[in-house]
Amino acid sequence: MPNVLAFEGEKSATFKCDYRLKSNVDIQRWIKKTSKGNQVIYTSENLEKFKTKTEVQKYEADFDQKSAQLKINQVEVADAGVYSCEVVSKKLPTNTQRKKFANLVVPLDVFGSALVREKPHVYRHPAVVFADMHFFVFCEEQVAENYTKGLLRRGKLKEHSRIEWEPEQPILDMKNTRFENLVPIVVDEKKGDVILVCVERTAQQDCCKLVQLSSTDKKPWSGKADVNLKWPEDMQNGAEICFIGPGHGLCLQSGHLAVAGFFKFSEHVHLCMLISENKSETWEVVPIISSIIDSASFGNHAQIVEYAKNQVCITCSLANCQQRFNVFLKYKVYKDKLEPTLIKANPECQIVEYAKNQVCITTSLRKLEPTLIEANPGCQVGIVSIPDEKKGRFNFVAFTNPADKSHFKDLSVRLSKDGCETWTDPLYTLGRKFAKSSDLAYYKVKGFFTDDKGIACVYENINATDMNNNCYSIVMQLISLDEIKKH
Repeated sequence: MPNVLAFEGEKSATFKCDYRLKSNVDIQRWIKKTSKGNQVIYTSENLEKFKTKTEVQKYEADFDQKSAQLKINQVEVADAGVYSCEVVSKKLPTNTQRKKFANLVVPLDVFGSALVREKPHVYRHPAVVFADMHFFVFCEEQVAENYTKGLLRRGKLKEHSRIEWEPEQPILDMKNTRFENLVPIVVDEKKGDVILVCVERTAQQDCCKLVQLSSTDKKPWSGKADVNLKWPEDMQNGAEICFIGPGHGLCLQSGHLAVAGFFKFSEHVHLCMLISENKSETWEVVPIISSIIDSASFGNHAQIVEYAKNQVCITCSLANCQQRFNVFLKYKVYKDKLEPTLIKANPECQIVEYAKNQVCITTSLRKLEPTLIEANPGCQVGIVSIPDEKKGRFNFVAFTNPADKSHFKDLSVRLSKDGCETWTDPLYTLGRKFAKSSDLAYYKVKGFFTDDKGIACVYENINATDMNNNCYSIVMQLISLDEIKKH
């Protein structure tokens, strides 16, 4: 029985269950799994009485000897969950029973509405982190060509995957200014301390600059401050940042903060990682020079994941390529402060090692990943590691992107169990037909009766309002760890 996706406010959602019994069906039931146990929402002791549609308030049942349908009217978030169809034949000597399960998925509207299209709102490039039992969801609201706001919405995660949302909050807003590529980083998960780094562009600026703000001890967000970039000595004149992220950044196991991005130097665009050691406004630029990829091929998106101790992977988009480009890095932390120096270089193995103020970063592997297909010119993807808390290490990595070479559609979830070396085929399809940029966060909540863990995916849901305009909203979908483990 296939899963069903419906948005809050839709008129109905319908399950269809096909079954084959060698004898007549005598009993048919629809059951929903709830926090208080299984709830029978429809049952029949004799199907002959129900040859025509039967309405039972919220639900409509329609069935015959080969299949059954359950229609859920006026879809609400509370309708989401696991449903089962159970059919029984009482033919002697023993009863024959069939039971099938499926999920009703109701994505949560975060910014805008997945259904209402009153005017072409454009919410883009979502980012999500989880701290202090709250989701922090960020995005850009594109108001005009030269005017983009930075928005935040917090939601408290309750038992049974319920979320209590606070009103959206504009935390970056200045006329004739674009705030783009918002990158939040959790500094202290228990306290809920979060730093946000993003790009600021104005009509008067020929290039962009980075700004950051923070929220600590549950206080209001600080005012924005310019980020001080520390460049290598040979790049201090002429180098400039192009893009970072978008999507969440990292607080590495070493305690350092890390963001992936691109910079321009000598008319060429290169991949880089920004490192902050003291959680201040100073970030060190670590260039990742690659002779494998033409610098003109880099897109505008780079996301980073720590998949093992002292090991990270940066995945980025390439123009006219239709597949991701992944870079694997190793880092070490030294007690003595080291000046930036090139330690060794091996052109054949593409190994370059940088020492950066107590952090030694080794570029060990760069490769195109033909499994991770995408449409030209690529888009922001979601990537996050899933921890194995018992063993104190990361278990596997989850990845989301539109898995299609021609269009931004079929937003899919994949897994890697070997440190981003290989990937499964798409395991789930999120959203409806068209969805684009996405981000992922790992979450967990412990209650009296539940221990909920999983990944939260925020993504751009695209509705066409007419031939020339699209309405972009940001929605969230939760996937439980139990569901992920099935694969």
